[in-house]
Amino acid sequence: MQAAFAAAGPMLGAVSGLGEASFPARIGRFTAGVVAAEMRRAILWFPVGMAAGIALYLGWETEPPVWTALLVLLPLLLSFSPLWRTMTGRLGCLALLAVLAGHGAAQFSAWRAAMPALPGPTMATVEGRVVMLDRSASGAPRVLLDHVALFGRAADATPSRVRLTLSAVDRAGAPRPGDWIQVYARLGPPGQPVEPGAFDFARRAYFERIGAIGYARTPPVRLPAVEVAGRAGRALAEGHGPARWWAGLATAVAAWRVATADAVRARLTGAEGAFAAAILVGDRSAIDERDAEALRVSTLAHLLAISGLHMGLLCGLVFVATRFTLTLAAPLLPWLPGKKAAAAAALAAAAGYLVASGATVATQRAFVMASVALIAVMVDRPALTLRAVALAAVLVLAWRPISLVDPGFQMSFAATVALIATFEALTERRRRRRAEAEDEEGATVDQASDGAVASVAAVNSRLSILAGVVRRLGARLARGAVTVS
Repeated sequence: MQAAFAAAGPMLGAVSGLGEASFPARIGRFTAGVVAAEMRRAILWFPVGMAAGIALYLGWETEPPVWTALLVLLPLLLSFSPLWRTMTGRLGCLALLAVLAGHGAAQFSAWRAAMPALPGPTMATVEGRVVMLDRSASGAPRVLLDHVALFGRAADATPSRVRLTLSAVDRAGAPRPGDWIQVYARLGPPGQPVEPGAFDFARRAYFERIGAIGYARTPPVRLPAVEVAGRAGRALAEGHGPARWWAGLATAVAAWRVATADAVRARLTGAEGAFAAAILVGDRSAIDERDAEALRVSTLAHLLAISGLHMGLLCGLVFVATRFTLTLAAPLLPWLPGKKAAAAAALAAAAGYLVASGATVATQRAFVMASVALIAVMVDRPALTLRAVALAAVLVLAWRPISLVDPGFQMSFAATVALIATFEALTERRRRRRAEAEDEEGATVDQASDGAVASVAAVNSRLSILAGVVRRLGARLARGAVTVS
């Protein structure tokens, strides 16, 4: 906006000097100046428009008609109209396209996740294939089943996925990903918010295609090999094309992650092994509750969640190590661009870490942001720009629109935008000072202070989001909706 006012300021002054110019005319010319100055950076507002469209969809009390998804074509049709000839018209079409694209992405995501869900609590025998093994809040093993069959319930009324807590077994005796099990369990639909504005587990479960949750007080029965072969064959037959093989690959990776975590904890006993397994493959099931509470009290619990910190450290380490190695081998490989090769190696390492860590939502978001920066290096484009952040936000929102209501998404992009925007503004200021022939020592001091100011801006952006969360929690405590033990 500073550039906009700088461009529009002289024009507005000239307008104010014309006594015959009316106030609406001045406002119109000023607006035109702002639009002209911001047009070069208008693409930065595209993810903001997408977020507005996603919020609009989530705010509907009933599902909007299917044809509303086709409204995204409206801005494309307007591009052939006379409206497109004006700069304000182009900016309006871009804003409309962003909002409708976000709304359409959210609507498509909801349609893709549609599945049957249990209408109420029930007791039933459940069969299915284990695709994930973790730990519940009580410390008991918890499994996620797909290809579910509920005895006494039609197939078209059976949830696609069921999450069960196995209270009768420990982790050593729990089924592993890829096992087919049968167990008698108490099931129910995912829980609704306890009050307006509270966490909506049912919405998150819907987009994760979890139609029922429950617990079992009896040990699960692993199905015999003959029955497993039959069910596995039917499960593969139910799939279609790449989705079928992707499901098999995901199950194999999940089994490998569990085996790797067990191997790590076998070599490193105690808290060290549990922490190492959490950092390497994202398996936090063996972390003692006292250790987890100590991390929460010391505000270090985020270290257990594989996200931007871990992805950034890995990419930076691989990038530096690869580039250093290629620098030593430069006489043997003079044709190889070291910087681009190092970026490609870092990207491959990030992809491997994404798979090994279980590809959680936070890890996917961090991978997208790291990939945008590394690919920019590979194509000789600036890596740390607001356009790169905007592209990463568009990709994340398009892939998983429900991320918009995730605090991790909000805080990650708020901090990144604050860092880069502040650093860009300070860099521009330093460039102007250099143009005025400042000495080199002053420029160096400015660069160090600029980094500190950018870091403070990132912290402030996160604190503003946390302040809103604390205010809502305080209001809930005042109403007695939450108790503190």
